[in-house]
Amino acid sequence: MPLMKAFNEWSIRRKLLGLFLVMSLVTAVAVALPMAVFDLLGIRRAMTADVGMLADVLARNSTAALTFRDVTAAEEILEALRAEPSITAACVYDADAQPFARYVRDGKISRFVPPPAEKQGSKFEKEHLIQFREIALKGEVVGTIYVESDLQRLNRRLREYSIVFGATLFVALALATVLAQHLQRPISEPVAVLVSTAQAVSTANDYSIRATLPSHDEFGLLGATFNQMLEQIQKRDQQLLQHREQLEQAIAARTAELVVANAQLKLAEEKYRSIFEDAVIGIFQCTPEGCPVSINRALAQIHGYDSPEQFMAEVRNLAEELFVHPQCLPDIFRRLGQEEVARGIELEVYRKDRSKKWILANIRAVRDADGSITLVEGTIEDITERKQAQEQVQYLAYYDALTGLANRTLLQDRMSKALAAAQRRAEKLALLFLDLDRFKIINDSLGHSFGDLLLQQVAERLKTWARAQDTVARIGGDEFLIALTGINDLPDVAVAAERVMDAMTAEFVIQGRSFHVNCSIGVSIYPDHGADSETLIKNADAAMYIAKENGRNGYRFFSEDMNAQVVERMTIEHGLRGAMEKRELFLMYQPQSDVNTGRIIGVEALLRWNHPELGLVPPDRFIRVAENTGLIIPIGEWVLNTACRTAKAWQDCGLAAMPVAVNVSAIQFRQDEFGEMVRRALRVTGLAPEYLELELTESVLLSNVELTQSVLQSLKAMGIKLSIDDFGTGYSSLAYLKQFPVGKLKIDRSFVRNIPSNTDDAAIAAAIISMAKSLNLKVIAEGVETEEQLSFLRSEGCDEVQGYWLSKPITADEFGKMLKRSSRLVAAASV
Repeated sequence: MPLMKAFNEWSIRRKLLGLFLVMSLVTAVAVALPMAVFDLLGIRRAMTADVGMLADVLARNSTAALTFRDVTAAEEILEALRAEPSITAACVYDADAQPFARYVRDGKISRFVPPPAEKQGSKFEKEHLIQFREIALKGEVVGTIYVESDLQRLNRRLREYSIVFGATLFVALALATVLAQHLQRPISEPVAVLVSTAQAVSTANDYSIRATLPSHDEFGLLGATFNQMLEQIQKRDQQLLQHREQLEQAIAARTAELVVANAQLKLAEEKYRSIFEDAVIGIFQCTPEGCPVSINRALAQIHGYDSPEQFMAEVRNLAEELFVHPQCLPDIFRRLGQEEVARGIELEVYRKDRSKKWILANIRAVRDADGSITLVEGTIEDITERKQAQEQVQYLAYYDALTGLANRTLLQDRMSKALAAAQRRAEKLALLFLDLDRFKIINDSLGHSFGDLLLQQVAERLKTWARAQDTVARIGGDEFLIALTGINDLPDVAVAAERVMDAMTAEFVIQGRSFHVNCSIGVSIYPDHGADSETLIKNADAAMYIAKENGRNGYRFFSEDMNAQVVERMTIEHGLRGAMEKRELFLMYQPQSDVNTGRIIGVEALLRWNHPELGLVPPDRFIRVAENTGLIIPIGEWVLNTACRTAKAWQDCGLAAMPVAVNVSAIQFRQDEFGEMVRRALRVTGLAPEYLELELTESVLLSNVELTQSVLQSLKAMGIKLSIDDFGTGYSSLAYLKQFPVGKLKIDRSFVRNIPSNTDDAAIAAAIISMAKSLNLKVIAEGVETEEQLSFLRSEGCDEVQGYWLSKPITADEFGKMLKRSSRLVAAASV
C-alpha cells in the first residue's frame, strides 16, 4: 500500500517512465523464463529416460542372479554402474521386497540403507532421481531394482540459466531506460498543458481561457474537446441567470394555486369524514390520557358494541379498553412522547362479552406548535383469524405433524439454549439418537398407515418417559432424538438409555395386532463429544450406526474411532452402489482337495472388490454394509451367475467336472424368490445342479426353521449340494442338523489355525468331525496352511481341506491351468 500511494503521487512523466521499465522487465521474463523451464523439463525427462533405460538393463541382467539366489553375481552387475558417475546408489530386492544386493558410489555400502521397495516408477527428490523397476521372468515378478542418480546435470544447467537470465534482465532494463526518456515526452507534455489550463480556469473562475495544443493527434483532439467543454459551460452559466428570473415568476403563480388548493382541501375533509364513518377497520381519536374523542362504527363492533354512541357511553378510557390483557403494556400511549408513530402493534384484548380478540393497532400522535401531544389517533383491525392461522403455521413449523413431537427446527433452537445453559453451569448434556430396528419391514409388509400408528405410539412412550426439562424430537422417518439436560454423571446417561430400551420392549397393540419393536441408540455427551448441536447430533448418529452394526437392540456411546468407522462405512456404501457397473467386483477361486489323495475335488468362489481409492477391500469390510443396505441381493445374484458360468466354461474346455461352492447371505436366503433365482442361474448358464454347492451359515438355518426347511428341501430336490459354512461359530445343535438336508460341514478356520498345538482347538475340531461322521455328513476344513494341520485332520477322519497349503485364492484362468496340470498328473500316475 505505501508503494501504491507513492506511485499515485508521481508525475505523469515518471509514471510513464516506470511503466515502460516494468513492461520491458515483464517481456524479458516472459520470453526467457518459459525457454529455461522448457529446457530444464527436457533435461529432467532425458535424465528420467536415461536412468530408466539403465534400470531396465540392470533388471534384465539381474533376473538370473535372483532366480539362482546368486548374491555375488548381482553385486557384480551393480558394480558396472561405476561407469556411470551420476549413479549414487542402487539395490536389488527379491520377490519378498527384501534387499538382495546393494551398490554405493562412494563404496561405503554398510552405511547405505535401501528404502522400502515400491511399485515401478520414477520420482525426483530433493537431491536425487529415483527409479524403481520390476524384475520379471516369464511374466512373473521375481524382484525389484532401485537406482538412485544425483542431479548434478540439472543443477549445472540451472546455474547457467540463472547467469543468462540475470544478464538478460540487466540489458533489457538498460535499453528500456534510454528509450523511455524519449517515448514518454509526446504523452506527458500535452497532459501538463491541459492540467495548467484547468488550474487557471479554476483559480480565476474565467471560462474564456483556452488550452493551446499544436499537435493533431489524440491529445490535440482532447485539447479541442476541452476547449469546447469550456464554451458550453460559459453558455450554461448565462442560461442559469435567465432560469432564475423565470423561477421567481413561477413562485408567484404557485402561490395563487395554493389558495385554490386550500378550498379543495376543505372538500377533502368532508370526504374523509364520510370514509371515517363507513370504513371497515376501526378508527379512533382520543386525548393523551385515553379519553375517546371520536370512533367509527367498525371499532365499536370489533369490541362488541352495537354503535359508536354505545361505546362512547360505556367506555371511559380507550387505553384501558385496548390494553386490559396482562401481557400488554399499559403505557403504550406514553411511548408516543418519544415516538411520532407506533405501527403494527399486535394486542390481545377483551370484547364487551369478555371474549378475547387479537387486534392490530397503528397509533399516531398529533402535536401542537410547541411539540406537545394534543390528540392521539389511529386504526384498529381485527386479526383474530389471521393470528389463529399464524399459530397453526407456527405449530407446523416447530412440531412434527404426525407425532406432535418437536421437529428438527425446534430441536436446534432448544439445543442452542440448553448448550448455553450447560456451559454457564458447567454441566453436561446428553443426546440419545434412537432408531427403530427393522421399521422398514413393518412399513413394507403392513403398510405406511400402520407404520404411522406405530410411530405415534412410540412418540407417546417417549414423551411419557422424558422429564419436563428434556426435549423429545422426531427428526425424520423412524429416527428420534432425546436431549437430556442437567447431567452430572455418565452412569446416569447409561441408566437413561436402558430405561428407554425397557420402555420400547413393552408390547405394542395396533389394529388388534400385538408385536414387539426393538431400537438402537447412539449417545453423545456435551462437551466430551462436541461443542455444538450439529456435531453432537452427527456423533450420536454415528454411535447409533455402530449399535446397529453390533447386533441392534442396544446402545453405544460415541468415540472418535466410531466416527472413522461410520465415515468408512459411508465411503464403502457409496462405492458399492456402482461397483458392479464399474466392474470393480470380481471372483477368485480357491481349490478344495481330498485329504487322502490330494486330488482337487471342488472349488469355492470368493468375492473380491478392487475399490479405486481404498484398493483391495476384503469381504469382511463390505459384505455387512451390502447386507444392511440391501445391495447384497443384486451382488449375490451376480456372484451366483458368474460362478456357474465359469464352472460351465471349465467343463466346456474339457476339464474335470466338479462342484463350485457359493456363499449365500442370510438376506438373500430370506427372499421369496431365492429358489427361483437359483433355478434361473442354472438355466441361463447351463450348469447342471449337481455341480453347484450352496454354503449357508448357522444363523441362516436357525432364523426361521420352518421356512428354512422348506427352502432347503426345494433346493435339495433340484439336485443342488448344501453345506453349513463356518460350523462351530454359531449355535447349531444335533437336533437342528438332523432336520436340514445338508451334506457337508465346513470347520471354521478359527478352530484350524492353532491345531495341533492348541489342545482346545484340536479337541473342538475332532469333536466336529466325529459328530458329522455320526450324521453321515462330509467334513471340510478351511484355513489349512501347514503339513502338521493336514496330518492331524487326516488322522481324525476329515474328508476335504481348503487353504493356503493347497493354494491361495486364484483367478479363473489360473485355476483352469491348475486343473489341467492336476489332470495330467493323475493320468500319468494311472499309466
